[in-house]
Amino acid sequence: MKIYFDLQQFADGAAAAEGSGTDGVASVETGAETAAAAETTGAPQEESFDDLIKGKYKADFDKRMQAAIKRRVGDTKALEAELMKARETLAVAQQRYGTKDGDWDALTNALLEDDAYLEKEAYERGIDKDTLRTMKKMERENEQLKRNQSELERQARQEQAYQKLMQEQTEVKGFYPDFNIDNELLNPQFENLVRNGIDLKTAYEVVHHNEILPVAMKVAADKAKSDASRVVQSNLSRPSELGAGHVDSPSGKVDISKLSKEQREEIRQRVMAGERIVL
Repeated sequence: MKIYFDLQQFADGAAAAEGSGTDGVASVETGAETAAAAETTGAPQEESFDDLIKGKYKADFDKRMQAAIKRRVGDTKALEAELMKARETLAVAQQRYGTKDGDWDALTNALLEDDAYLEKEAYERGIDKDTLRTMKKMERENEQLKRNQSELERQARQEQAYQKLMQEQTEVKGFYPDFNIDNELLNPQFENLVRNGIDLKTAYEVVHHNEILPVAMKVAADKAKSDASRVVQSNLSRPSELGAGHVDSPSGKVDISKLSKEQREEIRQRVMAGERIVL
């Protein structure tokens, strides 16, 4: 089922639309399937999704599910209240025109054929009621055309938003392989960010910044350490420049007092690396 951008379906877990293959199919193994795969391949058994949500992540999963259910219940109650008010209004209209409960066509025809309100409005507008009836029909048809056009535009926006989400999802997985849009949309903070137009990567980083920051800092530190090591190794591997421009002492040895600052630093680096240098 596609995830449309109105996000009304996000909370009920129906947003399983991650494409296929590398485009993001969520493959969920049961504990038994995982164990069987481990026995076949000889690889160490990994915890399945079911194991995780029933084990160490049970509290977090339950909390998110409860929040999602509360939102859905709240939406349902609001719709029920609105429907109840509409039913009360329809009951009055049915009583007025003597139509049966549930026979909406009969009620609609009765309203359209009611000359009482047509005669009053026709008189006020200076036209006959049949002309007014025709005008009213044309107005209703125009309104219906507008609603149809609006619905088509809404569907087009939803489709465009869906395609954008799918593209962003693939990009986010390139940075964070564990990213799963279905799981993330259970988080109200993440859902609210996406609902308000924030891209998936930014929303994910905002919600998980406490987890991402330490990892990013470690990666940066490791890279800096690696870069420094490469610089030292590069300096040590260069041909010695001690013979270039130095002045030999009368005994034929290097005169340390004549060495430049760069040459002395090179000697120091080489000694620290374990090389034995005789001057």
